[in-house]
Amino acid sequence: MRIVAAAASALVIFEFGLAAVTWTPALQVAVERFSQVAHVPPSPRAVSVIGLLDLIGVAGAIVGFWKPQAAVAAGVWFAALCGWILFRQLTHGDRGSALLPYTLFACSALLMLIGRLAES
Repeated sequence: MRIVAAAASALVIFEFGLAAVTWTPALQVAVERFSQVAHVPPSPRAVSVIGLLDLIGVAGAIVGFWKPQAAVAAGVWFAALCGWILFRQLTHGDRGSALLPYTLFACSALLMLIGRLAES
């Protein structure tokens, strides 16, 4: 389970580390992509909050290699965010390959959460 948690953590760190960097209000591309997948344009305040929480979550995933509770908290945030985006996609009729990225990220976050929870 430790190897699964480490692999899932690495994927989460890679994906959401990049997301945390691009969530700065100056990078309109990330905001437009979020608007497309979630079917809702985020407010400037939401952009800052999501970026900050992603950054804190990535830090928690990294610290989770030594203190699993930090990765559990990060996993809860990332799973909730991905779950919300998937919910928005499904309720707006998205199907097939449109659901693949956030399904993968949600599964990775859940695997990290479960794996690190088993370690703590």
